[in-house]
Amino acid sequence: MKVEIRQFKPEVRAEGDQRKISGYPIVFNSLSENLGGFRELIKPGAIQWADDTKADFDHDSKYILGSQSNGTLSITEDERGVRMDVIPPDTQWARDLMVSVDRGDISQGSFAFRVLPGGQSWSEKDGETVRTLTSILVSRVSVVSQPAYSETSLQLRSAEEILADRPDTSERQTTAGQLAPPANNGGGVDLGLLRRKLELAYYSVL
Repeated sequence: MKVEIRQFKPEVRAEGDQRKISGYPIVFNSLSENLGGFRELIKPGAIQWADDTKADFDHDSKYILGSQSNGTLSITEDERGVRMDVIPPDTQWARDLMVSVDRGDISQGSFAFRVLPGGQSWSEKDGETVRTLTSILVSRVSVVSQPAYSETSLQLRSAEEILADRPDTSERQTTAGQLAPPANNGGGVDLGLLRRKLELAYYSVL
């Protein structure tokens, strides 16, 4: 499975002389914004963590903010979701980053994950397609300068690729329990109706 990336908003907190970057990269039971044709919801208990999960800046392995193995990255789960607290290194680039986050110049983050086998389901709610995640492997959390998807070595999945994972929707159930109409060919265009309109237009000019 390819890697996907989602966004979150970090914050800078100070505890005594120690400063941290904290935030909730994952929130449970909360619908995401439209991700390009679908919305997403992560269920409690869905998260598995890669060995020695790390936090970095801009998805760049040269700028590691912390890791679980040495205790500089703490990841905890509560009713709201997954919280991260990372203690950046005492380096010039990390100090500069803390200033930028503190000022609000950098105010976005993201996390990278893979959907594990059987770890997703699809439904329709209020006319929208909803993807529910029940088992994902999270490999990285990042503070980013640009909230858009990062052009890195991560294999990012487009919305079209994700939607292609849905089962055959020709007889999928709606939230009302009724069968949804089969999807039309041609990008959702009713070819039969289009053909009839063209025929009528043709005969009207004769």
